Amino acid sequence: MSDERKQINLSFSGDNRFASSMMQGRFLYFLEINSPLACQPAAAALALLKEKSRELAALPQIFAFVVTDRLLSEDCHDPYLAAEAISAGSGKPVIISISGKGSNLSRVKGILADAKAQGLRNFLAVSGDCQSQEQLAANPVHEHLDSLEILQAAGLFGPGLCLGATVNPFKYTPEDQCLQYTKMVRKLRAGASYLVTQAGWDMKKAQELQWFLQKREFAVMVAARVCLLSWEETQHLADGYRPGIYFSVPLGSALMQDAQGTQEEFQERQLRRVAKQIVGYQKLGYGGVPLSGLR
Repeated sequence: MSDERKQINLSFSGDNRFASSMMQGRFLYFLEINSPLACQPAAAALALLKEKSRELAALPQIFAFVVTDRLLSEDCHDPYLAAEAISAGSGKPVIISISGKGSNLSRVKGILADAKAQGLRNFLAVSGDCQSQEQLAANPVHEHLDSLEILQAAGLFGPGLCLGATVNPFKYTPEDQCLQYTKMVRKLRAGASYLVTQAGWDMKKAQELQWFLQKREFAVMVAARVCLLSWEETQHLADGYRPGIYFSVPLGSALMQDAQGTQEEFQERQLRRVAKQIVGYQKLGYGGVPLSGLR
């Protein structure tokens, strides 16, 4: 087998429902939940997560939950705490994101060890957005880990973990696209057994990613992150939305035009748009969708 080919080896120790479902080719729905901010009392925030996840567990469409890490702010409770509460409340698999934003290897290893001790086995390595030049000038010693380093650290915890990585197929210059795909291949070779794409709305780029993986015979499940924008977020699209999320000018204009109506009309249009996206990803061979922005 050539170096370009890679057969994914999955370990089935511990909770193997996520790994088993990947092997069965099921189309999976994941619900993304943010780790609580550090300013929120941990006990109260985790109790609320446990209660809400118990209610959400009644929805058969939701296969698992994805807990973000430092998406709202660097000042968040560690994600394994939220994951433990959600797992206990829902009884469903939980994927723990580990972000490199403002992080170091000691923190990453601590999260991995604590999560593994609680029987949590599913992880997603995320580099996180880098600081701006102004932020770096104010804090030049700010720490940051690449997701590849997180995967390598996780690999030291034995074969019982199910590791994933992110990829952004929505790149529009040859240089950016080659860099992104090269990084993706390195992540797969470092032990990632599934991929999660950044949120995006360009189905041709989503198809390109599948073609790339198939041509190089990477047997890997890819989930496409789908983001439901709020009425308030759409009002500020002209100021830039979030790092790593690309909007074409026509789409941005259409969204901002949608936001001129009532919030109910806007939400209805966004739900229809998201439903079409999900159908498109299914037809392109994606293995599931993490749903972000549901409130």
